Amino acid sequence: MSSPTPLLCALVLLVLPFPLDAQGTPAATPAPAPAALPDPVAILEGARQYGTLLKLLKDRNLVNAIAAQLKNGLTIFAPTDNAFNNLPNGTLESLSTEVQTQLLLLHVVGKYYSKDKLSTAGNPVRTLATNYTLNFTSGNNQVNVSTGAVNIPVNNELYVKSPLAIFSIDSVLIPPELAGGKAPPPSTPAEGPTSGSCRGRRIAWGVLLGAGVAFLGLLR
Repeated sequence: MSSPTPLLCALVLLVLPFPLDAQGTPAATPAPAPAALPDPVAILEGARQYGTLLKLLKDRNLVNAIAAQLKNGLTIFAPTDNAFNNLPNGTLESLSTEVQTQLLLLHVVGKYYSKDKLSTAGNPVRTLATNYTLNFTSGNNQVNVSTGAVNIPVNNELYVKSPLAIFSIDSVLIPPELAGGKAPPPSTPAEGPTSGSCRGRRIAWGVLLGAGVAFLGLLR
């Protein structure tokens, strides 16, 4: 039996790096699996000082609702346990379930912001809460977040990697409506021409009646 020719050996070596599928075409390289999204709850649990926040989120059934928004980007301002402990006694207990839900959602912005991006965010910034917004100001390498009633620095980056940013804060973000602010009293409507003319007619009738009584007195 004759030995393989050098040409045949070369052809075999060229074919070997390309495995063939059943149809004789090169096998496709599998696509890489999509990167797993970060888990906000796991991050907060690992930090070990956000037990009150986590309990409230779970009690109000917000964990899944917030996670569903993560694909669009999220920025969470996470009050520590001490922040909740510093609230006046009975603050949370005095709120209805719906208001508690809105208060928690006030701490979540439906967009990813690094700390640098917060300083250039267009105010007011919408949150996941229906009626509450946040404002951000910056100066001297410091960024502050404000509700109008609470204004605090944003210093501690708990997790910052797109699509999720979590900033630890030392106060609960209370909106003015829940911070003892009162709505202005309703204004008294100014009298229109009709009410003024009616008052004038009443005065005129009073003068005529008085003159009539005086005239009758003279006749006696």
